[in-house]
Amino acid sequence: MATTRGVARWWSSSMASGGCGVVLLRSVLGTSFGGGHQAASSFWPAGLGSGIPTTTTTAGSGFAGKKWTVGWWLAARGRSGGVDHGGEASAAAAEKLRVILLGQPNVGKSTLFNRLTTKSGRKGSGRKTAITMNTPGGHVTRDVIEGKGTLGDLRFHVFDTAGHNDERFWQSLEDTPLLENNLGSIVRDTLRRSHVALFVVDGRHGLSEPDFALARWLRRNASEEMMREGRVRVVLNKCEGLFSRDFLGEIDATNAEACSLGFGEGVSISAETGEGMSDLYHALRISFPASLEAGAAETHGRSIRVAITGRPNVGKSTLMNRILGFDRVLTGPKPGLTRDSVEADCAWEGRQFTVVDTAGRVRSSKFEHYDDLGGQVAGQANEEAERAVHFAHIVVLLVDVSKLLAGGTALSSYLTHFEATIAANALRHGRPLIVLANKMDLVDGKSPEEREIVNKFLNEGLQNYQGVKCIPVSAKTGLGMGFLFPAVAETYDKWQDRIQTSHLNDWLQDLKHFHHGGGPTSILNSVRYVTQVKARPPTFAFFLSGSKKKKENVPNSVAKFLVGAIQNSFGLEGIPVRVLFR
Repeated sequence: MATTRGVARWWSSSMASGGCGVVLLRSVLGTSFGGGHQAASSFWPAGLGSGIPTTTTTAGSGFAGKKWTVGWWLAARGRSGGVDHGGEASAAAAEKLRVILLGQPNVGKSTLFNRLTTKSGRKGSGRKTAITMNTPGGHVTRDVIEGKGTLGDLRFHVFDTAGHNDERFWQSLEDTPLLENNLGSIVRDTLRRSHVALFVVDGRHGLSEPDFALARWLRRNASEEMMREGRVRVVLNKCEGLFSRDFLGEIDATNAEACSLGFGEGVSISAETGEGMSDLYHALRISFPASLEAGAAETHGRSIRVAITGRPNVGKSTLMNRILGFDRVLTGPKPGLTRDSVEADCAWEGRQFTVVDTAGRVRSSKFEHYDDLGGQVAGQANEEAERAVHFAHIVVLLVDVSKLLAGGTALSSYLTHFEATIAANALRHGRPLIVLANKMDLVDGKSPEEREIVNKFLNEGLQNYQGVKCIPVSAKTGLGMGFLFPAVAETYDKWQDRIQTSHLNDWLQDLKHFHHGGGPTSILNSVRYVTQVKARPPTFAFFLSGSKKKKENVPNSVAKFLVGAIQNSFGLEGIPVRVLFR
C-alpha cells in the first residue's frame, strides 16, 4: 500500500547568507512514495527527535505542539487516549500449533530447539537461537524461549524451557530475591497453551529419578485433552552413532525403559547431528490436533521484528511482559537475569509484531561478573543479543532515566558511552532506533531541578542521533505505553518507503538553486540526477559527471550534508539513510 503525504518538506540551508537557513515548502499533494502501510496518522510531526505529542495521540487534551515535559507526562497519565494503556499491543489471538520442550538439565533441549528453529538454505542459516553449554546439573536456560519451528512441511511454534530437576528447584528460585515473578507458573501456563509436549531424556544414560518426578509433574499440570489424546511424546536424545546395526539393541532397551514413564514408546534422535529427525516428524504429525493439522503446512507470516536492547536492569523484561499483558519472561532486581533472546508475537491495529527481549549488554571485561562459569554464558548471551539487533527491523534502546538524577548529570553524558555505542551500531547497520526513557514513575515527586534534567534529556539528549525518537514510559506501571507501537509502526513504514525518482530530482534542483556557490556543496553542480536504489534502509545513488577519481573522493562532509537534507526534506528523521556516488 502506498504511503501518501500531503506536503513534503524540501530543506536546504543557504551557505551564502551566513548560515541562515532557507526553508522552501512545496505542495505535492497526492505524492505516492510506495512501500508499506500508511503512517500512523503522522504520529510524529516536524521535529521528530523532540518527542512532540500531537492531537492524534492526545485527542482533546490540548497538548498538541508541546514538547515532552515531566509535568505534562505525569498530568496526562489519567486521560483517555493519552499516555496510559490505549496503544498497547495484545498477544496474537490466532491459533497456532505449539510444541513445548521439557526435561532435565543438559539433556539437549536447547540443541533440539536450535535444530527445529534453524531453516536450511535461509539467510543466517546455522545461527543458534538458544544458548547451549555442557553444564551437567546446571541451568543455562532460564526463560521460556519461543521460536518458529520447521520440520519437513510442519510449521509450528516451539518453546524451550529451563531444566526441570524437580518442583523444589523452581520453588527455591521463587523464594529468593532473584525473581519477581513465578518461573513455575510461566512454564505451566506455556504447557497448558501447547498442543504437544516433547519430554526430552538422555538416551545414552537412560532414565533417572528426576525423570520420573517430571513425569508426575506433567500428569498433574498438562491439560486433560493433552493427556487423553496422548500428546506427550518421549524423545530419547543424544543417540548419535547408535543407529547402526551394532547398537540397535541399546536403542530398544532404552525405548523399553522409556515406556515406564507412562507416555508410550519414545523417539530416538540426535539433535546435534540430525539423526532420527524423520521419526520425530512422524511423531509430531500424528500428535497434532486434527482441527489444526491443515494449518501445519502453512508458512509463517511476516511480522515486524522489534528488538529490545540496553544495559542490564533497565527494565527490558518488564517491558516485554507489559507489552504482552502477562508474565512471559523472568524479572527481578538482579542484573543479568535474562540470558537467551526471548521472542513473542503480538498484534496492534491489525499489524503483527515479533518482540524480542535480549540479555543486558555488558562489556567483555565484565562477563565474569554475570555468571558462575567465568563469563562463558554471559559472553554467548551478549553475542545473541547483538545478533537479535542485527536481524531486527526496529531497535528499541531502553535507558533508565532515574540514573540521570544521580549527581546532576551533564547534557553530554545522558547516554553512557556504552549506550551510545549500542545506538551507533544499530544505525550503522541500517536499523531504525527508538529510545525509551524508562522508569518515569520514579521521577514523580522529584525536585524541579531534577525534573529539568529529565526534560532536557527527553527533548535535547538525542540531538546527535539523526532525529531519533525518545519516548518517556514506565514499563512497571504501563504509563506511556500508548505511544510505543504507533511510533514503531510509523518508523517501520518510513524505513521501507520508496520515493519516486521524479520527486527526488525536483528536490535536487531546489537544492542546487540554494547552494550554487562555492564550498563543500559545490559538488552539487556535478550531480546529474539522483534515484533511490533500495529501501530498508533508504539508500540513494547520486550520479556525478566527471572522472572516476572524482566520484571516489567525495568528502564525507558532503555525504553527511546530503543525508541530513534527505532526512529533513522527506520526513525521514530518525531513519538511517545511506548515499552512494556513481
